[in-house]
Amino acid sequence: MKKTLIIFGICLVSLMLPKGFIFADDQTATSSPLQKAIQSVQDTVDNLITAKDENSPQETSLRVDTFNQVINLVDTEAKDLQVKLLL
Repeated sequence: MKKTLIIFGICLVSLMLPKGFIFADDQTATSSPLQKAIQSVQDTVDNLITAKDENSPQETSLRVDTFNQVINLVDTEAKDLQVKLLL
């Protein structure tokens, strides 16, 4: 449980950092699929925080959804990095 919270916290912190901080070598605009994945994670995290604040019974399903979105973001970032390395 503690590992999950730590990973979740790291993901939240990475989403709140300025865009140029994480992608320091690439100051240009983020690719469209990657930007969509980031926005999707931000939206699901916002939904999870709202459900947690309201003690919603759907909190567990929102946790799973948030986790899935984070996994999708990691996959998209890996594909984006692979394309950059090939160029």
